Order: sequence, then structure tokens, then C-alpha cells
Amino acid sequence: MFKDKTLLITGGTGSFGNAVLRRFIGTDIGEIRIFSRDEKKQDDMRTEYKSNKIKFFVGDVRNYNSIDFAMKDVDYVFHAAALKQVPIISTHPRTRKKLESKDFEFNNLAEFMKPLGFADYIKLQSNAFCTVSDSGTITEEASLLRFPAVTIRQAHERPEGMDEGTLIMSGLNPQDITDAVDCVIEQAKRNPEEPRAVSDYTAECVSQKVVRIIMSYTKYIRRTVWRDDV
Repeated sequence: MFKDKTLLITGGTGSFGNAVLRRFIGTDIGEIRIFSRDEKKQDDMRTEYKSNKIKFFVGDVRNYNSIDFAMKDVDYVFHAAALKQVPIISTHPRTRKKLESKDFEFNNLAEFMKPLGFADYIKLQSNAFCTVSDSGTITEEASLLRFPAVTIRQAHERPEGMDEGTLIMSGLNPQDITDAVDCVIEQAKRNPEEPRAVSDYTAECVSQKVVRIIMSYTKYIRRTVWRDDV
């Protein structure tokens, strides 16, 4: 069907465009045209694939002349331009008010939401492209629910999760955050079964154990730490 045909991928340097390219690069298709605005990413792809089958066109789908030129003699088109993941940000009202007072400018795709209930937030994380968070429980959630995650904290209290490689701790540097997201997404695509769930998080009869620990140590701590007469 595609033998010796010409395929145009708009938005070809994006995540979806890259996936389409990988699907067709090993076939008997004649030519694959990558159309996008990002010259840097096009150059990266040119270096990575080193294929005479791939041709690159810099342009914007909103510009008729540039897309018309790229479309010449094309047999098939995958329109991947402007297919984006929408950033959804669960924002406390005080945080939102603080951001607004600083007059920050945000990408118009970003959607700020009121704080979600726990069940709704878990559902959001489970279906997200990637979760970027400073939550203290992001390690457990990412491990048990198996979603790509990055913590923007600069320190953590979950050595068991870091040892298993559950997520990446990026800190607050924007480029480090971007690199971390790219890494966890790419690894999730290649091996969705890894990393494994942290064994500490899959323990059984946890409530029973907690009751026994509380009953064992409550008076002991009161005696030895607080010097209570119990």
C-alpha cells in the first residue's frame, strides 16, 4: 500500500509525529517528509536517523504557502501538528492568588483547576501523560498506579522509591524538569512494566501491623521521650 509512496507528517518533530516516523521508517515507503516549525528538533532527527528517505520542511501549518510547498506530490498525510498534552494544574486558591499578584504569564494551554478530591486526583494522575508534582506521596502513587512521574522537590523522604527508580527528582530548574519528563516518558514507552512496584508499598495486612505498632510504642515513647508517669 505504501510502497514507493510519499508521506507527509505535519508536526513531525513532536511525540506523535516521532511515533509515526518510527512506524514507517523501516518500511518500503519512498519518502517521509517531516514538517514542523522546530529547526533544532529537525536537526536532532536528521542526526539520529541519518536516512535519505527523510526530508525536512520548516514551516507552520497556519501558513498556506509553506504547507502547500510541502504537500507537492504527497500521497498520504499524518496531521500531527498542534496535537498537544494540555497541562492541568491542581491549584490551591492561595497559590493561584499569589501567582496572579506576581503577574506571571502562562501558556494559554495550561488549565488551572481548583484543588481536587483524592479520588479525582488519583484518576487524573493515572490517566496523565506525565505527573510533575511536589507532593510528598507522589512516589507511592507513581509506584502503585504505574504512571510516569517527576518530583520537583530538591530532597525526598522516600529512599525505597528512589532505589527502585520509581521517578526522577528534578529540582526546580526548568531544563532539568523538561529532561526528566522526556526521560520517564521515553522509558515508559520502551518498557511499561518497569520500574517494579516498591515491595514496601505492597505489604499486606498493613492496618493490623499499624495497630500493633501503636499499641507497642505509645506508652514506651511517653515514658522514655516525654517522661510521663504511665
